[in-house]
Amino acid sequence: MHPDPRLGALMVAWFFALFLEGGGLRHPVALAAPFLVAAGFPPVQAVVAAMLGHAAGVSFGAIGTPVLAQSALVDYSGSELARATVPYHVVLGGLLMTALIITIRSALPGTQRLWTWGILAAVSFLVPYGLIAVFIGPELPTLGAH
Repeated sequence: MHPDPRLGALMVAWFFALFLEGGGLRHPVALAAPFLVAAGFPPVQAVVAAMLGHAAGVSFGAIGTPVLAQSALVDYSGSELARATVPYHVVLGGLLMTALIITIRSALPGTQRLWTWGILAAVSFLVPYGLIAVFIGPELPTLGAH
């Protein structure tokens, strides 16, 4: 964990949970939340933080399975669905990061610096996530944006 437990919590709740979600590993919240509890988070806030962190990548999680399954049911390809889905996820990802920072700050109060790191974390994930979804397809955005 990071020497600043708030930054460590941001890394675990955002990047670790999203990585597990993108790779198709089941139950990223069940793996990330205990790390947060070990870092000093109250258990309920640890679960909330882990759930907020992994939610930004669920449509393209499990190597694109949700979008690819949906494309089998409609007259659109996986790439077309990815291009239609990604703007919503980028906007909602920013809102999820805001809620995540508020959750972390309520559990472990500290300075405003966490907002800077949170914005940097959101941009460093959501920009490649969006570009991968638009130009490559639905299989890699959540996993490849790390």
